Amino acid sequence: MSWQPPDAAAAATAVGGVAGVSEAAAKQSEVLEATLKQEAEAAAAKKALEEHAAEVPRAEVAAAAKEAEAVNHVALAAEAEQAAAEAAAAEAARVAAEEAAAAEAARVAEEAEAAEAAAEKIRLEKTAAQAARAEKVRIEAEKAAEEQAEAARLKAARAAKKEATEGRRIEEKEKREEEAAARARA
Repeated sequence: MSWQPPDAAAAATAVGGVAGVSEAAAKQSEVLEATLKQEAEAAAAKKALEEHAAEVPRAEVAAAAKEAEAVNHVALAAEAEQAAAEAAAAEAARVAAEEAAAAEAARVAEEAEAAEAAAEKIRLEKTAAQAARAEKVRIEAEKAAEEQAEAARLKAARAAKKEATEGRRIEEKEKREEEAAARARA
C-alpha cells in the first residue's frame, strides 16, 4: 500500500465507503508507526547531542540542533498526516453511519406503510361485513313485514267474510222472522 496525501485519502474514503474506512485505518497505523520512529530518532539525536555537547565544537552543536529540529519538523508533519488520516476515517465512519441510519429509516417507513395498508384492508373488510349484515337484516325485516301484512290482510279478509256471512244470516233471520210474522198475521 503506497502512501497518499491526506486529501487523496479523504477522497478514497468518500468513494470507497466501508473499504475506505479500513484503508484509512491502515494508513493511520502506518503514519503512527512512522511518527513514533521519527520521535524516537529525534529523542536519540537530542540525547546524543546533550552527551557530547561539551566535547563537540559549537558549529557541530548548531548542525546537530538543526538536524534535531528537522527531525522534529518531520515528526510534526507525520502527526499532521496522522490527524488527517484520523479525520478521514472519522468522516468515512460518519458517512457509513448516516447511510445505515437512512437505510434503517427507509425500512421502518416501509414497515409502517405495510402495517397501515394491512389496517386499511382490515377496516374495509369489517365495513363490507357490516354492510352485508345490515343488508341481510333489512331483507329479513322486509320479508317479516310482508308476511305480517299478508297475515293481517288475510285476517281482515276472513273477518270481512265472517262479518258478511254473519250479516247475511242476520238478514235471513230477520227476513224469516218477518215472513213468519206476515204469515202469522195472515
